Amino acid sequence: MTPDLSRYNKSAADVVKQSIVGIALGEYLIGLIGVLLAHAAQSSDVITIVMGTSGILGTIVLITATIKINDFNLYAPSLAIVNIFDSLFGKQVNRTVVTIVIGIVGTLLSIMGILGQFQGFLSLLGIALPPVGGILVAEYFLVKRYKKGF
Repeated sequence: MTPDLSRYNKSAADVVKQSIVGIALGEYLIGLIGVLLAHAAQSSDVITIVMGTSGILGTIVLITATIKINDFNLYAPSLAIVNIFDSLFGKQVNRTVVTIVIGIVGTLLSIMGILGQFQGFLSLLGIALPPVGGILVAEYFLVKRYKKGF
């Protein structure tokens, strides 16, 4: 979970509810609506679909929603990095500076063409992350060693 959303997950049931609602609504229902709109507009281009169904207002909503999502995608890692420095090194780092630095680095990487390496990166994540997730789930639900220190 992102550092910002984790404060709402007080129990395992909260995590399950949030995951089910997020997947059911966010993935399946919204995805289905997108597919139906693409068929209606006879296009796979998002801007064509939005312009054809909701005009300039829909395009403005799409652009501002993309900006908001990008802001959140920048905010959550910034919090994580600040927390890492605080937890591992005992050093307080300014969140604003970290956010600006990460934003600049991300912009520079996109200018340099990092998108061309994205498929390989996703393959690496697909290989590396599931075992880590399995270990975290097993620790949380089965082993529960983390509770012994409290």
